Amino acid sequence: MYDIFEDIAALLHRLPSASTRADDPSSCQPTPSLTRMREAEVLALTEVHNAADGSDPLLDKLRELTALKHEIDERLSHLIVYSRHFVWPRPYQLSVVAKATGLSISGVRAISGRRREMEEVARNLERSDIRGILTPGEVRLEKSLANLEALASKQGWPTVVYRLAGTTSSADVTVKRATDTKKITSVKLPAELSYRIPPSAPVHVSLQNTATEGSVSCEITVDGTVISRDEADGAYVIASCNGTVP
Repeated sequence: MYDIFEDIAALLHRLPSASTRADDPSSCQPTPSLTRMREAEVLALTEVHNAADGSDPLLDKLRELTALKHEIDERLSHLIVYSRHFVWPRPYQLSVVAKATGLSISGVRAISGRRREMEEVARNLERSDIRGILTPGEVRLEKSLANLEALASKQGWPTVVYRLAGTTSSADVTVKRATDTKKITSVKLPAELSYRIPPSAPVHVSLQNTATEGSVSCEITVDGTVISRDEADGAYVIASCNGTVP
């Protein structure tokens, strides 16, 4: 009669693989260390079985290992996301991460693009990703912005200046910052907003005339070079400037 506890223990703590046994016949027998691990496993399985009033040891172990697999998969996903979006000064290449994990390049790309995992990594690191475009709500904004400013200075990110003007006295403004898009109401004109934003990131500012007459205009400069201009004249019109940081 076989013992299911001993069988489970033997499969959890296995002999060396067949490829290593060819030149070493002694490897067909468990070592003293392996025997002790199997005995400890049998004892643990028995204790759980008795405490749970006769629960099935095989199903219990399957549930335990499934939960562990889910945890490992989650940790793996977070590290993949970290390698692609949070490592300075540049992310790991897809091919390098794929080789390390045994995944395909498309598999790594799919995992690293999951926003939920990106938000979880940002929350635990308490900083934005390397492009400065993700700041989840769980991250304290003040700390994230402080970290981002320090990283921007270290990395030499360009200075983006949004210049707002017009003949109207004020306007409602929407502006793309390094970490988010912010809406500001009743901004007095003229005005100037300055941010450090990483290369290749999109930049945008728009302002709407809230009066029945007058004009509004916008201009975006990157380290002093104009990359976008727009103006509009009339009631409730919108001027919009867009571009990408070189």
